[in-house]
Amino acid sequence: MRVSRIKFVVVVVLILIALFVWYADRGFYVQTMSEEVVPLFVPGMMDSGVSKSYPDYYREQPSITDTREFLKINFSATIQTRDVPKVVTDVKNIIAGADGRIDELYSSEKSGRISFVVARSKFEAFHNEVEALTHKKLYTENISSQNLLGQKQSIEERTSAIASSLDDLNKQKNALTATHTQAVNGIQSELTRIQGELTAVRTQIGNTTNQQVLTSLRSQEATLVSEDATQRQRLTTENNTHASRKQKLDNLITNYNNSLAYVNEEDQQFTDNIETVNGSIYVRWVSLWKLADIFSPVSPVILIIVLVILIWFYLRHLGYIPRVEWV
Repeated sequence: MRVSRIKFVVVVVLILIALFVWYADRGFYVQTMSEEVVPLFVPGMMDSGVSKSYPDYYREQPSITDTREFLKINFSATIQTRDVPKVVTDVKNIIAGADGRIDELYSSEKSGRISFVVARSKFEAFHNEVEALTHKKLYTENISSQNLLGQKQSIEERTSAIASSLDDLNKQKNALTATHTQAVNGIQSELTRIQGELTAVRTQIGNTTNQQVLTSLRSQEATLVSEDATQRQRLTTENNTHASRKQKLDNLITNYNNSLAYVNEEDQQFTDNIETVNGSIYVRWVSLWKLADIFSPVSPVILIIVLVILIWFYLRHLGYIPRVEWV
């Protein structure tokens, strides 16, 4: 069997060079990404704020009879590019155009990341613009949603409980006021009667000269004065008791109103949460070799080997490689 020694040596050397270039480029790419791509925490991305805003028991499975949906959407995407800073800037501009908010940003020559929030109503247009930044083979994404019905039910239950307690407290306050008014009216009526009788007795005392009658009138006057003092003391006690009970009810009502305001604020935050989309976009530098690997229908290694063989035959045909046979 006759084998060209130069042909054999050249082919082996070119194959080794091709393999070295491929592994060196691939190793550099992997090392670069492992060093520079840092995991990013996106607020609300993993737990939608559940662990921070709501106790564990709010995560109970909602009743199947309640079919409402309060979906919290989370978004993440990865863009591969040769120009990381430019793509990061483009993403910033798209977020600004969607009236969004950037919560975190990092950019370097090899990698970048942006965490952001955009309104749910503008997410579709935002999503389309981000997709259009690069070829579909250089773009991956993940869109997830979670139904926060359990949180909504919890807010509704607490709102209902507080409103019911407020209603009971207001009823108690109204009943207390009615009872107090009735008691004060009764005491005032007695005081009016006593004052009238006391005035009449004192008038009689001023007009009487009979000692025996005068003694009787003086006795009636003392009795009426004592009754007047008793009624006035009753009025003072009633007013103090009412004021104390009313103050306690007012404090409870104030506390429940504050709780209701807090729950209403929580409900508004819940609405704001589901009406926004939390997201993160990673931008990664891609090597030319990787681009060839992504877009080529066959492995670049095979292409290089074929190209090397074709070049070798072409050079031998031109006479640059002598025909030396090795037996």
